[in-house]
Formats: sequence, structure tokens, C-alpha cells
Amino acid sequence: MSPPQRLRVGVIGCGGIAQMMHLPHLASLPDLYELVALSDISPGVLRAMGERYHVPENARFFRYEHLVALDLD
Repeated sequence: MSPPQRLRVGVIGCGGIAQMMHLPHLASLPDLYELVALSDISPGVLRAMGERYHVPENARFFRYEHLVALDLD
């Protein structure tokens, strides 16, 4: 049986709950999830979380509409 394919995910909103729960959980399961995009209205939060979780600058969005337009799972 082949291993499960990683799901390509994006996170909308990088505030407290995402920082304490969602992002660390996704990062702790790299065989299952690939964090490919982030969206937040705060430039500082978006930059900090993008750097922490190695999301490229061109996949960090202030408008969630840009994130949901991506080809994600």
C-alpha cells in the first residue's frame, strides 16, 4: 500500500488560535500536510508566520480571495 498523498493547504487568519494550534499541528505532520499559503490582514503577523513556517513571500496574501483562488486541497 502506498503512503497517503500530502494535502496542500492554506491558512486564512494567522492570529492567536492559528499560532497556538493550527499552524503547529500542520507543521508537526509533514507527511500528511504541506502548508503552501497564508493569509492575514496584519503585515507583521503574515511576515512572521510566513518566515516561521517557510511559506514563500509570493504565497502570503493580505486578501483571502487570493489564497482561495490557488489550487489547494
